[in-house]
Amino acid sequence: MVDARAPINGREFSDDFILLWAAGAAGVVRDVRQAAGPDAPLDQLLEPLTLELAAHAQARGQEAIGAAIQRLNAVIPQYAAIFDDADVYLTPVLGKPPLPLGVINPERGFATFETLELYASYTPLQNVAGAPGISLPLGWSSDGLPIGVQFSAKAGDERTLLELAYELEQAQPWAQRVPGVNAA
Repeated sequence: MVDARAPINGREFSDDFILLWAAGAAGVVRDVRQAAGPDAPLDQLLEPLTLELAAHAQARGQEAIGAAIQRLNAVIPQYAAIFDDADVYLTPVLGKPPLPLGVINPERGFATFETLELYASYTPLQNVAGAPGISLPLGWSSDGLPIGVQFSAKAGDERTLLELAYELEQAQPWAQRVPGVNAA
């Protein structure tokens, strides 16, 4: 095992990822406006988060979106280089223990996305790189909630992650472990 850090500017990556997500929301707003008509009450058809993300993209403009996409594309070979010397990349799944129900709520608008950015800051890298990641419940918080560990691999190497998950399940079974607070 080697202690390493992904060679990626985290703040820039996060800003670019949010802008790309916002550009997608702007596309949704455009499509809904086109389908429902120019006078349609978008605030009744779409969640505040979608509308605020779309406004963010519109405020930044197409040039900024294009630059963000270029920087995100440059991350792909940087991510791939991690696996020149490693089979898997290990990170937490979440930046914090599980949040109470309702904290992540699209009705809270962009505030929800700001919470998500701090909370789910480890998983977007695989989304951008088009690479597999697997979350395994290998730890538990002091409140009895599962804590996930994320293993990631190079693009196309899902097999390594599935084999690793199988071996870890055999060594430390988790299928029967259920937190005290659950939907079952």
